[in-house]
Amino acid sequence: MTKLNLEGICHLGMEVDTAASHNIISEKCFDALQKQLVKWGKEKSKRLSRGVKIRLADGSMADQECPVVQLNVSTDLYKFSKPLALTFLVVKGPNNLVGRHSIARLWPTEFKAFKETTCKNMGISKSSNVQVSKEIKSTNIDKNNKYLSNSKQNSNYSEENGGDSNKSAKSGGPAKIIPAKVKARENKAGPHLSQSSPTSPQTPIIPAKVKARENDVTERPWLERRALPQLPDGEITQEIGEAYCKKLCAVYSEVFDGGKGVFKGAEATMVLKPGGLEQIKKSGVRPVAKCPYGLEDQYEKHLDKLYEDLEIIDGKDLITASQIVPVIETKDGVRVLKRLAINFKSTVNEYLEDIPDVFTTCSDELAKVAGEYRSCVDLQGAYKQVLLTDQLSRKILAVVTPRGYAIPNRLMFGVKTAPAIFNANMRKLMHSCNGRGPIKCAQMVDDVCLSGDTPEEHFANLAEFLYRLYACGLKANLSKCSFYKDEVRFLGKVVDRRGVRLDTSTTDAILKMPAPKDKSQLRSFLGLISYVSKHIPDLRSARAPLDYLIKPDIKFIWDTNHEEAFSRCKQLAGNSALLTHFDPTKPIVLTTDASPYGVGACLSHKVVINNKTRLLPIAYASASLKDAQRNYAQVDREGLGVFWGINHFRQYLLCSDFELHTDCSALVKIFGPKNNLQGCAAGRLSRWATSLMEYSFTVKHIKGSSNNTADSLSRLPVVTPGTVSAPFPMVHDTSNMDLPLGIKSAAVNKVEAEVLYDVKHLAFNPDLNIAPCTVSQVVGDISTVAAWDLVPLSIKDVAAATKTCKVYGKLYRAVKSGIFDKKDKDISKFHGVFDSLYIENDVIHLGSRIVIPPKFHDRLLAELHASHIGVVSMKKVVRDIFWWPGITKSIVDIA
Repeated sequence: MTKLNLEGICHLGMEVDTAASHNIISEKCFDALQKQLVKWGKEKSKRLSRGVKIRLADGSMADQECPVVQLNVSTDLYKFSKPLALTFLVVKGPNNLVGRHSIARLWPTEFKAFKETTCKNMGISKSSNVQVSKEIKSTNIDKNNKYLSNSKQNSNYSEENGGDSNKSAKSGGPAKIIPAKVKARENKAGPHLSQSSPTSPQTPIIPAKVKARENDVTERPWLERRALPQLPDGEITQEIGEAYCKKLCAVYSEVFDGGKGVFKGAEATMVLKPGGLEQIKKSGVRPVAKCPYGLEDQYEKHLDKLYEDLEIIDGKDLITASQIVPVIETKDGVRVLKRLAINFKSTVNEYLEDIPDVFTTCSDELAKVAGEYRSCVDLQGAYKQVLLTDQLSRKILAVVTPRGYAIPNRLMFGVKTAPAIFNANMRKLMHSCNGRGPIKCAQMVDDVCLSGDTPEEHFANLAEFLYRLYACGLKANLSKCSFYKDEVRFLGKVVDRRGVRLDTSTTDAILKMPAPKDKSQLRSFLGLISYVSKHIPDLRSARAPLDYLIKPDIKFIWDTNHEEAFSRCKQLAGNSALLTHFDPTKPIVLTTDASPYGVGACLSHKVVINNKTRLLPIAYASASLKDAQRNYAQVDREGLGVFWGINHFRQYLLCSDFELHTDCSALVKIFGPKNNLQGCAAGRLSRWATSLMEYSFTVKHIKGSSNNTADSLSRLPVVTPGTVSAPFPMVHDTSNMDLPLGIKSAAVNKVEAEVLYDVKHLAFNPDLNIAPCTVSQVVGDISTVAAWDLVPLSIKDVAAATKTCKVYGKLYRAVKSGIFDKKDKDISKFHGVFDSLYIENDVIHLGSRIVIPPKFHDRLLAELHASHIGVVSMKKVVRDIFWWPGITKSIVDIA
């Protein structure tokens, strides 16, 4: 391989093939070169008037005419002195190569020495044609993979006209490229295969084997696969499965050796916009960013690490240089230098051409991790495993440090096109690799989550993925990997076999955010809330006042209405729902609704549990109406909700049959199969109905009172159901009296003040800082209250009571192991809801509700009863937050 300077603007890797008579450039590279010439304001390369018919060694492109072009070529990458005008055949194949005639012109001395050495080694007379030696030398067979190296794909080329391609094109004779044969053939120009010397035996010529390849990552010979350890016998527990996964990692230990990876076949090149180079030169060299005082030692350590990927230069002919920016954070009041970032934004990012790439969303990737078992692999260094070989790209990405100037050897963080380059190559690696097909996994930049429905499938996926990393030279960080887990954290979510829910670290970050002081902080909060919107049924209604406040023409004035909306959003984030995995084999239901202010939709699976049909949510979605849409009639808003909801979940619904549930009976006829509107529907409804004909669905009318899920998505903020008024007793402390052991009732005076007691907040915050209180005596009049009112119930109390309870302890162990014993009479009453139970913070949850052990039933009921909110409100509050078998009957009994 060598690099040549084409037309003075492009550095292209070319194969040096002494067996080929013609120069070849791929159609893809040629088109890219012409685009660059246009952008740089230069004339396109010269095309010769007549093409050439060729036939490649693998039989492709037989009798197809290829264009012949003339390119100005130089061996000097940095200057364009003494260019040679060479002719190239433009083919559709992946190769770019230089034939022997051009080699003799570019490197005459070296080529002459090569011929003499080859003839001597092969025992061939110098007067004879050296075609045999060249073809034997170029036939480089990979012993492991049993097919030829890509660099020798065209090693069997032989010329028919016996001259330069330029001569062939001018003479009009087609230059046929044919595979080498064992039997020598002759033509007018002389024998193709030379006569061997009298002392050497006849050497057979092995035909080149050409393997079809799809992209740069997969078009090279792959390393041999290694033997895998034997699968474990018997039942595979989590410990056994994890140990086996680590054995697989040991097979390809090079992936986890801690070294720097080199993504083979994934070189990065920066493509500039028209006139971009001139603009970059105008931006000039940035000054050195100074090191903060007191952090000099940390700065030098991070600078040493950064220089591992940089090459020091003297600064001559420097185009630009970007600054190094220290990223500082404060931990426990101490300033810590987290990393050194390079500010490419002010120098080159604006002038880089966007690289076309299909980016997937987090939702798309999370939909791929359904299964029983999961493993997560973290790639080490991410973009820095991709090499920068193009000299112009390296020069425009130069950096200036206190030590001088340097250019990067690898793709750096902060480059605008880095994610597209890395993701495009990773996607090729995951989906099509040496004919092996895709791996069942989800990938977002350097985070990969592999799944499987059975242990064997999961192990096979992991082994295949590790082999591809090993073969491509990629490295992974073993300390950040997790293997064979029932539950993993991926893209800020917690994923298990039942579905996806929010990570507690995400919700904690939202709950701890202070009230915003300006529009910028408010936008940051709303952006973080939007990330969890799929898990929150009525988020759009709760954030409506905040959305209105960030409008450009609205002045930022924070009042009680906004404070309530802010608190409501945080509360909803803390009580997010568990979303089930999407399964195209299960029935799909889309429920929609609309209000004067917004539309909402809920995508669900219809399942039968204990002979009862239930809807398990897959995702929630909602949107605010525009000013014009708020003027629609209610039936039009309902139709807009259907139209918006179907298009929002288009990826799930387009090729599936589904049910559409709506509480507007008019839409059953308008959107139904027999939608004979006959002009009675508004024009917009007709258009929506027509545009939805590509979907296959049936419309079902449900009562408005039954459409609670989608209805809550579209409504304006209301009073929080979990907020109740509760009396707070006045306590007089006397140290000379003791309260009897156990929970007792004591007299309190009349309620002198009421406070808002947020039940949900107490339930979902296990670490409340409440000072311990010892009650000696409660004095007042005849109203009674339990002494437990003084200290709220915490998650830790519920967890401890669950484990110590005989029945709930069995249930806890069953949920944790995933094995339910139907014959156990103690937990048989939980059989109907067992599949919906999960454990978080050592507490059993049913969906978003906490399962309360019997020890605290009376306590919770008494606290709610003391609020005097009525039996209906009590049911609504408790059902949204807590659960135990027979909870409704318990509420009715105390009301």
